[in-house]
Amino acid sequence: MGIVSTREGHCRSCYACVRNCPVKAIKVVNGQAKVVPELCIACGHCIKVCSQKAKTIVSALDQVKDWLRGGERVAACLAPSFVVEFLDLEPGRLVAALKQAGFWKVYEVALGADLVSREYRRLLDQQPGEGPWISTPCPAIINLVEKYYPELVPALVPVVSPMVATGRYIKARYGEGVKVVFAGPCIAKKEEINDREEAWGVDAVLTFDELRGLLPDTVTGTMDFDNPPPGLGRVYPLSGGLLKSAAFDHDLLKTEIMTVEGKDNCLAMLDALQESGGKKYFIDALFCEGCINGPMLSTELDIFQKRERIVAYYRERERGREDLNPEDMPVVFLSRRFKPKGSPLPVPSEGEINKILAELNKFSPEDELNCGACGYSTCREKAAAVYRGLADNKMCLPYLVKQLQEHNLRLRQQLRERHDYGLIGNSPAMQEVKNLIAKVAPTDCTVLLRGESGTGKDLAAQAIFHHSLRSEQNFVTINCAALPENLLESELFGYVKGAFTGATQAKKGLFEEAHRGTLFLDEIGDLSPSLQGKLLRVLQQGEFFRIGDTQPRQVDVRIIAATNQDLERMVEEKRFRMDLFYRLNVVSIVLPPLREKREDIPLLARHFLEKFNQKHGKRCTGFSPEAMAILEQAPWPGNVRQLENVVERAVILCEGELVTPKDLPPSLTGAAGEPAGVFSYRQAVRDYERKLVLDALKAHGWVQARAAKALGMNRSTFHEMLKRLDINVQDYC
Repeated sequence: MGIVSTREGHCRSCYACVRNCPVKAIKVVNGQAKVVPELCIACGHCIKVCSQKAKTIVSALDQVKDWLRGGERVAACLAPSFVVEFLDLEPGRLVAALKQAGFWKVYEVALGADLVSREYRRLLDQQPGEGPWISTPCPAIINLVEKYYPELVPALVPVVSPMVATGRYIKARYGEGVKVVFAGPCIAKKEEINDREEAWGVDAVLTFDELRGLLPDTVTGTMDFDNPPPGLGRVYPLSGGLLKSAAFDHDLLKTEIMTVEGKDNCLAMLDALQESGGKKYFIDALFCEGCINGPMLSTELDIFQKRERIVAYYRERERGREDLNPEDMPVVFLSRRFKPKGSPLPVPSEGEINKILAELNKFSPEDELNCGACGYSTCREKAAAVYRGLADNKMCLPYLVKQLQEHNLRLRQQLRERHDYGLIGNSPAMQEVKNLIAKVAPTDCTVLLRGESGTGKDLAAQAIFHHSLRSEQNFVTINCAALPENLLESELFGYVKGAFTGATQAKKGLFEEAHRGTLFLDEIGDLSPSLQGKLLRVLQQGEFFRIGDTQPRQVDVRIIAATNQDLERMVEEKRFRMDLFYRLNVVSIVLPPLREKREDIPLLARHFLEKFNQKHGKRCTGFSPEAMAILEQAPWPGNVRQLENVVERAVILCEGELVTPKDLPPSLTGAAGEPAGVFSYRQAVRDYERKLVLDALKAHGWVQARAAKALGMNRSTFHEMLKRLDINVQDYC
């Protein structure tokens, strides 16, 4: 089992771990990114970058708790970076807290760092001019060299890390029975102690966060560390700390000794060293940017504050410190050996790479986007990972996006083939409408929808739009009868700042909103002569003027218009422009009234029943034969819209499973054979309304806006009443 594992189900396939792993030691299995122990160098980058906390590390916390509870002599060894982690506990209180937690001894690993530095100094003095040498305090560097740069294994300095040196010191001084527990910011330390043959001396490794879980809630007093006072080993976490501690001449002008830190620099250094061969370098290498930036540090200090705390702690403890006398110290064995551990990864041929790329429709260099979304730098690098069984070929985001787009297109096509966007009906009249829509929709021609109010002209417009080549763009609608002329013009064409009082900023019109899309002009017959001319300009030249502007604006819009008026008659009466009529009437689709397609009434009624069952939480299963007969025989002056309202009323009033005649409006039940008085009453009401409206119009000079105001109606409601009562104002002027 490896040091790092993945919590099943928590990985969300973002591939951040793949992207940030320096050796790509991640295998994606069923969408879960898992660490491959044989390839992993335990640097911890995957844990740092995982936003879902899907990566976990092996913990020795329970083992340490057992030792403490069992009365074992347990020594805690703190990495020098503890100074920047435990900000809430100054060193003396931290030692006291650990003692209260049950630790027998508390040591600074800085002591082991001093021992290691002396050994480095001794070895290099004995072998001057030899090299290259790569320092070995960092276990991630050791793992990297042993697994991926086996030719450089002889360059690793054969000296244990400060952690191991401290553990061996404690066991040499107090006996092998002491349990040594190291705590630090490094994950690779957990793997380092698994090599019992070479890294013996430490029994368990905890992160600082794990160690914090052992501390008591309250701490009494302060205590000193049990180790002899170390020296420059306390600056080991800083870049160049080993060189300073070992008294190497780290002159900037001398190239033989150098410090390299950070994963990218370390990889570049090893690549260069592998190329250069036997140059006489000594390289102090840290895979992190100093141990003060280890993956398991939780401090919020910045890099400068961390450095200042390390240096301040060293200077504070350095005052009055006496150098260690080697004769007073136990003999500690500091040597170790290294050996290659990696297995060569299979290398795919060019043909195998191309075959894998071809599965994603990548046949040329132009198809290889190298976007990095999969976690690999290039498409070919990912293809090699696929060949090695580490990656799924379908991890390619551009490929998945394209597949999704094609899938959506197929679904849309299926919807277009199966769904009529509310145009329900199988009557010959409706089939003719659907056939016309299917033919005209894929074109860009202007369409004029005609029919009585409530026949579904708006649904037909939507069906044309959704079946068109512009279906991905905007579908904008406006009722030309709902607004006065000046407001309608500003809505359609927009205006510039200062065009009129109140125009404090420019406003886009609906033509601009519908650019590259479709504009549905309902009640086109109510357009004023002035606006008819401006609409004609758009249709002919594809341009318009915002109100107050002097420069025309180009626009690409498909126009669908609708009306319930007799435009031919209006053209004869000079109330509608002939040229505009012929521009709009390229293809005319007439929506039949409900009375001309009575065979569709049962289908429509059941559709509305299901719709309003869901809306109102009812469970009506259908219509009684008597109720359906009434629906089929009704005159339906309001057409489908009226039928929809009637069914909604019936669903609300229905007390059983079936809609019965008593759930229908009295006007309809009269239509199916009730006393004729119902009809005469309805006609009387209609006649009275007609007289009332005509009187109001006559009293106000046939100005619709004034008549509507006198009757207490808004203009839109008044206009609908005029159409319902079949009143054409022009006939009376």
